Amino acid sequence: MTTSRWQRAPQVVHRGTLDGLLLRPPDGEVALLSPSAAALWDVLASPHSVDEAAEVLAARTGASDAEIRADLEALVADLAGRGLLESAS
Repeated sequence: MTTSRWQRAPQVVHRGTLDGLLLRPPDGEVALLSPSAAALWDVLASPHSVDEAAEVLAARTGASDAEIRADLEALVADLAGRGLLESAS
């Protein structure tokens, strides 16, 4: 079980596009998230652990949270490493 909680970094500007979601941190490169990755961004408007986010996304998509969890762990690590997410706990 993953207990760290994550949330959007407040200084990141985001805008939806037809292809997904554009994110722009103040001092970093623009990132384009796919629609499925953008769904995580939506969930992380409030703090969630990877496990909690997987449960929410599983309920939305009908996939199992176990199927989603591994992808979310990698995505959260990537976004946090680029300063787009921050630890909430």
